[in-house]
Amino acid sequence: RGCAVAVELPPVRDPLGCWPPLFPQTILRLRMFDLLQMEWFPAGHGAVLNADGYVELDAIVMNGKSLAAGAVSCIRNISNPVTFACSVLEKTPHMMITGRGANQFAEKLNIPQVAVEELVTDRAKAEWEQYRAPSQDCPWVHDTVGAVAIDCQGNVACATSTGGISNKMAGRVGDTPIIGSGGYADNLVGAVSATGHGESIMKVTLARLILFHMEQGKTTLTVMYVPALLKRHLYNTTMPWPTIHTLLCGLETFNPVRKTDRHHMKYITNPLLL
Repeated sequence: RGCAVAVELPPVRDPLGCWPPLFPQTILRLRMFDLLQMEWFPAGHGAVLNADGYVELDAIVMNGKSLAAGAVSCIRNISNPVTFACSVLEKTPHMMITGRGANQFAEKLNIPQVAVEELVTDRAKAEWEQYRAPSQDCPWVHDTVGAVAIDCQGNVACATSTGGISNKMAGRVGDTPIIGSGGYADNLVGAVSATGHGESIMKVTLARLILFHMEQGKTTLTVMYVPALLKRHLYNTTMPWPTIHTLLCGLETFNPVRKTDRHHMKYITNPLLL
């Protein structure tokens, strides 16, 4: 339902009315701002709660032309971490900031900050109360929003935002803000945004792995290879969160360079969508 609502959103346009002069990461920043305001994409306001009952957010934005990225982790009082990650990308020489320094940087940029209680919704609190111990039967295990964008010149970018896994330890950082895990963008290949069990994704730097196989011209093989790899190497019945023994994989790929020989493949699955 969230995807159905999202596709009805109007095109992202430049504030001056020009189209399309925006960098892909700017398009993603504006679009993700819209998505994170919607109840069906709870990766900001309304995200899952950690073990202490607070929202902690991670996000990444990556530019496929320069391979530059901006990421933030464990953010507690900023409702749109993608906007913040864009500021890290565009206004600092660094790629990731976290903790107290992140808050100080947000204050310097006048990025709106909210009380931590404002990010907590009744739904998230009810889920937290019901599933104090992470459970394989939890219906809202994680809440990640991801998107990729391409402009008229073939420049690509990716953005991913998440509240992580319900009842995670305070301070836990998943795959989302990790370059090559939660997202990766390269103009020569494409862009990927990943969601799923973060600890498993980080073991194989999944977003970069997908693009690696695309580089080798093995896009179709990738669809079969990645689930097999994860099932073979990462299956663990003692994992405290839902295990991946029933994992399927989804890909949405596009080659912006070979415009005369575009490949577009769709393989929709659950619970991992790339």
